[in-house]
Amino acid sequence: MKHLPIVLPPHKLESILDGRATQLRVPLDPQPAKHLTDFYPPSQYRKGFEFYVYHPPFEQSTSKEAVRKYPEVHCPYGKRGDLLYVQEEWSTIGATSQDLILKATTMPGIFSDQHKNKPWQPPNTMPKKVARLWLKVTDVGIERAQSIDKPGALCEGPTPLPACNIAGFAPAYVNHYADGNFFCLGSTVAFKQWFMAVYGREFYDRNPWVWVVTFTRTDSPLKL
Repeated sequence: MKHLPIVLPPHKLESILDGRATQLRVPLDPQPAKHLTDFYPPSQYRKGFEFYVYHPPFEQSTSKEAVRKYPEVHCPYGKRGDLLYVQEEWSTIGATSQDLILKATTMPGIFSDQHKNKPWQPPNTMPKKVARLWLKVTDVGIERAQSIDKPGALCEGPTPLPACNIAGFAPAYVNHYADGNFFCLGSTVAFKQWFMAVYGREFYDRNPWVWVVTFTRTDSPLKL
């Protein structure tokens, strides 16, 4: 079992802490070549491997020899049973700099980006021991960003806006994309708007491949 770091957008972090999100979609980096149009999960010929395999359209065979020839891609977020710890902005407090604090859980004004001695540090430098949120990976998959269905979009944890619900229409959710509307109708539209806000509309329009990481919250495995 591995412990792997992950940095989440603010909305995603909030949706997990609120108990709304159980899935995370992150673009593959780099994206596969255009002629590679599908993926296989680890198969009977590759037991124990953590990666998926591109499936070239010109070779449909799933024989042992053919599968072993397919290119490989490793999921940076682990496999079933691995743990992810969420990295956030952090700093130190105290003369010895041994006590670590998180910006999100610290009263505003005590520390700031302008604090000359102990400024807030970027999330990707946060030590594992200060993580307040741990996730256990229960499944890993790959799909196109635009292929998300309603159940999958709900698992992404969109922020509901009950006051904006319209009779006869899909439920209303917060719109995170700056298009002039503060809400959108339907969970799949909410995911689209959030994805464009984080990664850009042009990237979404290219329908990129994304990792689909399913998880549950868990306690820190570190001894206190």
